[in-house]
Amino acid sequence: MMTPKRTAPGNGPRGAALYVVLVVLWLTAMLALWSARSALFNERLTGNESDYQRAFEAAQAMLDDAQLDIQQLQVDGMPCESEADAPLKCRATIAEHWRFDASGLPDMLAHLASFPTGCAHGLCVRRDGAQDFWSDRVLLAQMTAEGVGARFGQFTNAAASTTTRSDADLQHAWYWIEILPYPTPQIALLTRFQDNTPVRQFAPHSARPWMVRITALARGQRAGTEVVLQTVVVQHPLE
Repeated sequence: MMTPKRTAPGNGPRGAALYVVLVVLWLTAMLALWSARSALFNERLTGNESDYQRAFEAAQAMLDDAQLDIQQLQVDGMPCESEADAPLKCRATIAEHWRFDASGLPDMLAHLASFPTGCAHGLCVRRDGAQDFWSDRVLLAQMTAEGVGARFGQFTNAAASTTTRSDADLQHAWYWIEILPYPTPQIALLTRFQDNTPVRQFAPHSARPWMVRITALARGQRAGTEVVLQTVVVQHPLE
């Protein structure tokens, strides 16, 4: 009688299973890597957005502080009063102040124009040429130098606690106030309109024939985060 031959078990099924396991492991690793990269991207995106919002609020705080500076008011709305231990408060001891009227405007503009940047202690003459000085790194370095740009609370004595921003957010923030005079013929033309007309309501007062343009710049904690805000203010003397 012939005995059946025994054949050794083949390696085909076992080899296929090994390949399947390797493919599954590779796909799992790729999925984990993709999830990690997605989480890192979302974290960076959220961090950049948060840093931008903090810089935006810091720039807004600078605009608010500049308007108090212009109106010579304190945070509580009361008139600004100089203090012996705060020599810059209310601009009481410096040449760049708001204690001038139409007759003193030319002297103030001439004083500011004597500086290389046209600015001193946050007050500036009207800029000529390109208006976005913050796009020029060299010029921006000059504009943010000590005694050129104004810092938060420097002339109002406001503290960071009066805003939603911390000292760290306001540490890299400045504002500049450009004095924009109205030509004399336009001032004479404005007097022909009645006081209750929109032209007179939004035009400079004859005693203060100028507008101001405030530029506020704030940098975030991350490199590349920078916010610039501008507004125009027409100041009318309090009756």
